[in-house]
Amino acid sequence: MVNMSASDSAVFNRAIGMGISALGLAAPWSCAGCGVAEHSRCPTCADELAGPVVSRQPNPSPAGLPPVFQCALYAGSVRQGIIAWKDRGRRDMAAPLSAALARVLAEVVPHEQEVIVVPIPSNPAATRQRGEDVLLRVVRRAVRELPMSLPVTSALVHRRSVHDQSSLGATERRTNLDNALRCVAVPPGATVIVVDDVITTGATLAEATRALSAAGAQVLAAAMIAGTERRRRPKSPVDCSGSAHGSSLG
Repeated sequence: MVNMSASDSAVFNRAIGMGISALGLAAPWSCAGCGVAEHSRCPTCADELAGPVVSRQPNPSPAGLPPVFQCALYAGSVRQGIIAWKDRGRRDMAAPLSAALARVLAEVVPHEQEVIVVPIPSNPAATRQRGEDVLLRVVRRAVRELPMSLPVTSALVHRRSVHDQSSLGATERRTNLDNALRCVAVPPGATVIVVDDVITTGATLAEATRALSAAGAQVLAAAMIAGTERRRRPKSPVDCSGSAHGSSLG
């Protein structure tokens, strides 16, 4: 067995991911959700990304969390598809995921108000392993699908290293992320919508909101593709008269 340094391993992983993505352009994939049909998302699995946009908060919800909107549950084929997109080189999933996120943003962004879209930054180690910030690409693609023009700004950066969140509980996540982010690119007074792919406990969004608020920004809402089932019952589809701090949505 060949021993590789950490940097060599990261380069190797990026090369594998790029190779897998390149193959996906030349040959049909099995469905990233169920693994059966030869499509990025077979019709059955695609339906799970096409649910109504709803407001759902974690239960319990961390202090400072803005209203959260999503269109799918992070379970079943949605979960498998997102994992394949992030960690298994399935960049072909960018299209259905960006379409889902665009639907959420279209509901959340208020009319006639200037809004900046701020993606949650990927962990630097994950970005190195994947070869890019995969969320940033999907967010930019989603915004291009909207009828209005919205700036996408990588305004948040990690000010210290954090552990992988996947195996941490709610309290551990809050401790892991406490004061971990810093805002570097949003002017004071700006109205912001924070975007991420999945929400579980809400610890990441709460920390992002803290960092943006400390810089003088107003976080109007958070737009997600999916959320875990560890939640209160969803509300009815977005109430345009009172969601996101009373803003007119849609």
